[in-house]
Amino acid sequence: MLVVAAVLGLLVVPALAAGWAAWQGQPWAMDWPQSLRHAAVLGAVFCGLRLLLAGAGWLLRAVLRSY
Repeated sequence: MLVVAAVLGLLVVPALAAGWAAWQGQPWAMDWPQSLRHAAVLGAVFCGLRLLLAGAGWLLRAVLRSY
């Protein structure tokens, strides 16, 4: 999941930003600190989602085992 977040944050988000700027006719330059922040935020979101899914799976198994 962290690899997916890194790819999204470092490649996809800047590519979308460049495409959006080109569509508006504006120049665009890579902002590495902002891209690294995006990658960190996406990584945290994906890790949080993974933890929530793991917790939900554990809770579901515990509930089903009790019946």
